[in-house]
Amino acid sequence: MSGKVSQEIIDLMLGPQNVQQCDAIDAPSAERFEYNLGRSLGSRLVENGCVSTQRKACFLTTEDDAHFFSKGLYEVLTEQGISLHLVCMSNRPSWLHDAGVEIAPIIRRLEQPGYEGAVDLIAAQRHTGRLSVLKTNITAVLEKADPQRILVAMPFSAPGLNDQLLSEFPDKYAKRFSFECIAEGYWGDTPDILPVTPDVDSESSRPFPAWVLDILKAL
Repeated sequence: MSGKVSQEIIDLMLGPQNVQQCDAIDAPSAERFEYNLGRSLGSRLVENGCVSTQRKACFLTTEDDAHFFSKGLYEVLTEQGISLHLVCMSNRPSWLHDAGVEIAPIIRRLEQPGYEGAVDLIAAQRHTGRLSVLKTNITAVLEKADPQRILVAMPFSAPGLNDQLLSEFPDKYAKRFSFECIAEGYWGDTPDILPVTPDVDSESSRPFPAWVLDILKAL
């Protein structure tokens, strides 16, 4: 699927079962929509055989995405019995004008022990515009883990995005990547595919979501 992504297509893909789950989230409609997208994508991963109860996985996400989108995705996978070890990063993207590149240094991170032995790496991110964040966070996980498969899970994927990300990694890792999304295409006329909640300002001190902290407190 390519081109513009219509609201009618989104409504059809989300399905009534995920809408009912989303009703339990006490948040404005935009955040509820993100949570709903996460659940829908999680269902797709299960249906397509991208995850397995027999394979230990590292679930990698960002502090910002974990509030709604990644929460929905994580919940569906755990409901299906997938063994997940959570890694949640907080980045500070910035543009180096002289070099013409964007960097996304990690300013803080929460890691659930055991992710180092994961067979699969599931990297969940809701926005396509921050490839520097994906590259930085996946690279950080690869410093301690050696997954056989690297699955990038996004609601929507823009044309050429996959190849652009793969070009950032050595062949040793690039051949392990696979990509899953609900649809490929642009929302409206711009490549900003999810015009919902804005990214948190890089200087913000927004806390990690409670469900992330609860997982780590339980260790």
